[in-house]
Amino acid sequence: MVENILLYGVLLGSSRKAMIEKVPSVLQFAELQNYASVPVKVLSSGMAARLGFAIATDMQPDILILDEVLSIGDEHFKQKCRRRLDQFWHEHVTVIVVSHELEFIRQACDRAIWLENGRVAFDGPARETVGHYLSSIERQAMEAIASLR
Repeated sequence: MVENILLYGVLLGSSRKAMIEKVPSVLQFAELQNYASVPVKVLSSGMAARLGFAIATDMQPDILILDEVLSIGDEHFKQKCRRRLDQFWHEHVTVIVVSHELEFIRQACDRAIWLENGRVAFDGPARETVGHYLSSIERQAMEAIASLR
């Protein structure tokens, strides 16, 4: 697994030497210290996702893109991820989050874009975007019920 951490870090623009120094903190954040010598291919998908998040967020990027990262791990790990994201926002890093966790989007994001069938359905303040999305879901449910009558 250590080689994968080094490779991923180098691909993200870090030096091999810098990544060697970061391995312990990456493993600790991902809670995978006991698996350091295990090949990544034998990790569960959740463990691999935690590892990927730990590496990407240990890099101090200018822009961070996360796809459904808050759906990995137990509640403890999700809270840990949210705290790390809060650090990025306080450091004025641009964070783009793809998520279906509406409460997180509503509370944590300034702006949200709702995509439906690959098109922008709404773009605006996060709370407003979530409201429009939920209204649409409710409207679709009502239409489905009406069509059954």
